[in-house]
Amino acid sequence: MLRTEDKKEDKLPSVNQIYEGAPYFNVDFIGGFDVIVNDQTRNPDFYINYPPYNQPGVVWCNLTGHSMEPEISNGDIIALREVTTPIQYLPAGEIYGIVTAEYRTVKRVRLSQKEGYIRLIPSNKSEEFCEQEIPISMILKVYAVLGSIRKFF
Repeated sequence: MLRTEDKKEDKLPSVNQIYEGAPYFNVDFIGGFDVIVNDQTRNPDFYINYPPYNQPGVVWCNLTGHSMEPEISNGDIIALREVTTPIQYLPAGEIYGIVTAEYRTVKRVRLSQKEGYIRLIPSNKSEEFCEQEIPISMILKVYAVLGSIRKFF
């Protein structure tokens, strides 16, 4: 019979190079609106084997910045899945990774009062982080943020 500790070990994420789990790409999604420079998106660095997220289409990336704290912290690794549903029909208030030609950011998304725009809402309520509106036409890709792993430095 398995002990409780043994069962927990089976559920902890592990890293490997043997294609088990979901791929990790050393790519930053910014918890803010800084310009991105690392664009290595073709080959994963390794795979993260964490059963809740070992699903087709799931990838792991980095979150950099503080705008989504306390929900997602600077340095966390986030699980993402691309969504193809038009952004106007996605559940409002959920957290998404938004990719434009100039940046990748993670925010809570709501429709704007202005037609053809969405609101990007940070979780961090500090004055330095504010809500922004962007035209839907700027958005190249949208990813649902499924979860995160806290990264300890």
